[in-house]
Amino acid sequence: MYNQPETDLTQQHLELNEPLISFIIPALNEEHYITKTLDSLYAATQLLKIEIIVVDNGSTDNTICFSKKLDARVYIDANATIAGLRNLGAKHARAPFLTFIDADIFLDEDWGTTFINISSFWPDDYLYITGSSCLVSKNPSFIERYWFSKLKTNNKNYINSGHLIIPQKAFIKLGGFNDQLHTAEDFDLCQRAKQDNIKLFKESNLKAFHQGYPKTILQFFERESWHGKQDVATMSQFFHSKTALISVTNLVIIFLSAISLSLSLNTLGISFLFLSLVLVFIITRIKFEKNNIHITVISIALTYVYLFARVSSVIYHKRRPSARS
Repeated sequence: MYNQPETDLTQQHLELNEPLISFIIPALNEEHYITKTLDSLYAATQLLKIEIIVVDNGSTDNTICFSKKLDARVYIDANATIAGLRNLGAKHARAPFLTFIDADIFLDEDWGTTFINISSFWPDDYLYITGSSCLVSKNPSFIERYWFSKLKTNNKNYINSGHLIIPQKAFIKLGGFNDQLHTAEDFDLCQRAKQDNIKLFKESNLKAFHQGYPKTILQFFERESWHGKQDVATMSQFFHSKTALISVTNLVIIFLSAISLSLSLNTLGISFLFLSLVLVFIITRIKFEKNNIHITVISIALTYVYLFARVSSVIYHKRRPSARS
């Protein structure tokens, strides 16, 4: 178990040249990204001593080979959930800070310098979770421009595990991620942290770029279907998920509209469609920053795709989507 030193960990690292950060990266067939991801880690942390741990979910491509060539330590569990993979990486981590990133995340070149400058201002009890919302790639696709780059990022109750930093002390106190969850394990960790008086705060100056966001509508649909799996895993989880409830409500409204129109009850059918539009408009205003009419119309259309995808989660069976967070 990690015992908290009395001195500042960042300063101690700089003085003793000991590993300060363990980067933990879950992976499954990531040969397209993994080399560039690891290169970005090394380039971004030249002033720091780090270790990189790749936890592999049974890759059949060159992910493991490429990772080892770039001096990452690799551990394999083909049957683990993504939460289980992250816990496996943390189990073997030697540094006092754990940084969880996805295999398609590139760090900004100033990440290490920024970490040194701001980490000394973080709570000195080392009981916190921080990180930042991942930025879209520098050459964004249609989906990235009109969905992911427009989403509100001021949620103070949640740090996405695509770029999440937590001291070993806090991670041990929380017992790690819930490895029974197939998705939403980061949300669960943050909610348990809040209940345990572990602080949550974002550091937007620590920039990370997500290269693997969906590029097409089909990839976007598949990704959101996968993300919604946990919401429909049990009836209890379904009734506790606002997204799942809203998605089903919207589907029922559209179904009622279709039935009404098929029975020539045009006024009733149009009224149901209008109700659905109002519901989706409200969701769009909640999820997105305020934008002009053009962007709002596109956001509404994508929100419909998002809600239909979440309904389809009940029949989604793949281990993960081809484009995931």
